[in-house]
Amino acid sequence: MRKSALIGIFLFFSSAHAYVDMEPKNITLSRDSSQVVLTNKGERTEYIEISLSRLMNPGVDYEHEKRVPIQDIDSPSILVSPFKMMLKPGQSKPLQIKKLTALMHEEVYRLSVRPQLSVIQKELTQPRGGVALNISYEAIIRVLPATERKTFLVICTPGQEVIRATGNQHYHFTNVELRRQQLEPFNVYPETPWRFSGGPLMIDGKSYC
Repeated sequence: MRKSALIGIFLFFSSAHAYVDMEPKNITLSRDSSQVVLTNKGERTEYIEISLSRLMNPGVDYEHEKRVPIQDIDSPSILVSPFKMMLKPGQSKPLQIKKLTALMHEEVYRLSVRPQLSVIQKELTQPRGGVALNISYEAIIRVLPATERKTFLVICTPGQEVIRATGNQHYHFTNVELRRQQLEPFNVYPETPWRFSGGPLMIDGKSYC
């Protein structure tokens, strides 16, 4: 996954600014439950909307992600609560994440935390001058299976090479050279093979293509 957190900035005419932080921004859910903490680091009360979507093609760039909202999934594997929250300046509150069912394969979700724009616009009906910034975050939740298998396969064919995660969860690559250039660490998910062309390819010092 190329981006684990997205900052959205909304501009309004006002003299205040808003900053709602979320920690952690990468969550691995291997137990039955976990939580993230939201903190209002801004100067006014924030009314927060929280949404959850499953990524059907994890590992691609953010703009190419295929997301399914949690309300459109018949039997979701996790639940987040609450979906709405009020935070006063300086206040922190936990957001609960609960696993609903045991998984055979890893699933990946994107958690979005955003200010309610309609409430903000209502508060800004009186002109006060200046600019208000609303900053929101998105986080990644990886829900792991009870028994983890991490394996991969490299397929070399004329014109294209493919790395596939053949276990039941993503494979994290930390030492990959392509065309004699060291790559940044990256993940490959079973649903999303990593395709490239023009080797040579080396993984952990071993030549593949």
